[in-house]
Amino acid sequence: MKFLYYTILILLLGGCEKNKIIYKHDPKWDIATYVYNNEIGKKVFVQLKKEKNLSVCESGFALLGTKEIQCMHCGFNYFNEITLDEARGILVEAISLYLDAINKNERIRPFLNHHPFTPENVEIRIFLFTRERAIPAPEKLQFISFTEGKLKYSIGVLDSRRYPIVVCEETYEEAMEKLRKPIEDNTQIIKTSCI
Repeated sequence: MKFLYYTILILLLGGCEKNKIIYKHDPKWDIATYVYNNEIGKKVFVQLKKEKNLSVCESGFALLGTKEIQCMHCGFNYFNEITLDEARGILVEAISLYLDAINKNERIRPFLNHHPFTPENVEIRIFLFTRERAIPAPEKLQFISFTEGKLKYSIGVLDSRRYPIVVCEETYEEAMEKLRKPIEDNTQIIKTSCI
């Protein structure tokens, strides 16, 4: 049931997906896929697994009707209940690491619509579960994402036929600013809400 719930959620939320019209007969897309999977993906996904315990569940790139990559996306499962402040930190770190790996990889550049990629060119979705791998209670965060340049934090609903409720939405810059704010001794990061 959990799997069905999140599969439907991914389909309904849509977003950055691999284009249906892939230029299959052009061998350059084999190279782009190889570079994405083996140079960018492996680096980012291994590091996020090691440092943040994020388990990749999907990834790819989208052409969005063009002959160049316009968007790169990835999704993760995270088996720990977290607060909004913790979610912000995880998302910002994942975005930064993903963008850094894309922009530093010279072999992917000929396939990109433009360089450097900006936060608006990546999408990240993280599905949250309890440590026991169950769906968190409806009032807890169940889904966090970065799409269309915005970080979104969603709680569940009792009725599984409805979308999760977005309880907070902020830009990448707003999230970065909240994470930078020092407290009185200037050595710790303040934990703020999304209000």
